[in-house]
Amino acid sequence: MLLLVYPIFEIVFSMFRRKFIHRQSTGQPDRKHLHQMIYLKLTQGRGKISDPAALTRMNKRVAPFGRLMTLGCAVPALVFWRETQWLVAASLLFCVAYVTLYLWL
Repeated sequence: MLLLVYPIFEIVFSMFRRKFIHRQSTGQPDRKHLHQMIYLKLTQGRGKISDPAALTRMNKRVAPFGRLMTLGCAVPALVFWRETQWLVAASLLFCVAYVTLYLWL
């Protein structure tokens, strides 16, 4: 479960956010996923970027954050693969960290 907590929690959190906070359909797309919020934070104050190469560079700056979050789940999953309580604790810690980062952004 720890290996899949990031994509699963992203979906569940997005559905909760759309349904209960924004009162929207859970099936409608929006631009409020964590990776998009990180992108907005990184591009804040840069004005409108119209150059395709600059847009690509800005998109690439978000990828390390996603990789770090994935790595933050993969390493404990590999280290504690036989320790269920540690895997559950790491999953819960990830969920708390995700919501905290989202609210901060």
